[in-house]
Amino acid sequence: MSMLWPYLLILAGASLIIGALIYRRRIIARAAEEDYDGGYGEAAYQQREDPWDVERPREPEPTQEPTPERWAVEPARMPEPQPERSPEPERAPEPTPTPWAELRRDDTLAGEARSFAAPPPPEPVRPVAAAQPEAPVDIPVEPAPVSRPAEPIRAEPTPVEPAPVEPAPVAPPVAPRTEPRLDDPTPTITIVLPATPARVPAPAAKPDPNSSDPYAGLPDSHVLTEPPMIRWGETEVLLHDWMRYYSDGNVWSGVLTSFTESVAADPFVASYFTSSGDGTLARHSLSALIMLTSDGVTVGALRQMKAAHAGLVNEHGDPINAFVWNRLVQALSNALTEHGVRDATLVKLGATLEPLRAAIVAPVKH
Repeated sequence: MSMLWPYLLILAGASLIIGALIYRRRIIARAAEEDYDGGYGEAAYQQREDPWDVERPREPEPTQEPTPERWAVEPARMPEPQPERSPEPERAPEPTPTPWAELRRDDTLAGEARSFAAPPPPEPVRPVAAAQPEAPVDIPVEPAPVSRPAEPIRAEPTPVEPAPVEPAPVAPPVAPRTEPRLDDPTPTITIVLPATPARVPAPAAKPDPNSSDPYAGLPDSHVLTEPPMIRWGETEVLLHDWMRYYSDGNVWSGVLTSFTESVAADPFVASYFTSSGDGTLARHSLSALIMLTSDGVTVGALRQMKAAHAGLVNEHGDPINAFVWNRLVQALSNALTEHGVRDATLVKLGATLEPLRAAIVAPVKH
């Protein structure tokens, strides 16, 4: 802001100088108008002094006393009676008026000076001859227009009435939709569900004394052994959940890969799955691992496993025996230990596998 002060001062000084020049111009113009209105003429306008000229000393203006000839007021004159004008054969030409373009400024000023002198005497009025009556002039009259015969009136065609239009059905008025407000009470919504009959559990099947199934009288959902639990922090979680969600790294995929590769590399165990195809071992390992670590062993799962391994034999036609079963359990234990599962959890897993041993391992023939 301090840098703008010099420019503001320069602008203020320039404004004062321009205002003084404009005011001086107005004073000069007003003095010129007063000189002209006073009747002094061009000489007085040329001899007037500049009030802003301070270098030349001003002289006192001479006082002029009004003279009676100059300020006398001429009385009004009454019009004189005019005699009758006698007819004259010839009429003197009237003087041609001088055009305004030829008048100069000196003539105008001189005319203003002569305006105070006495007017010249009026010219004598010459008599004017009486107006002669003019001869009558025949004005041609146009003939009246010939009337044309009236045209016959034509009958207007009868308008054809349009067919009646049935009005369109009017839709019922729709109530205006109002937006919900914050101060409106919250509506209570009541949902009425149809009544459902109470489910009656199916009666348990009666045990067959001649059946070899020791769980013949139990439903498929009956749990024989619980899934193993593992310690995670201050609580225990399922082994399945720990391997998939709580452990560090992808333990689930690692255990499944290690178990499958170990079984495939064991010649005593791999021969039971090579005849069924390459993907049989992987699918069988995944299903068994999910069942053991998340659901435990139920009666239904036990029956499915027994039916799936009943006809499973190796290349020599031998079914699964205790030796092969122990090697399968050892391969699973090694895979879990490799990925951080402790011995306490492995003991619980052995208890979960106990019902499957009797269902999968074929009895020894004596």
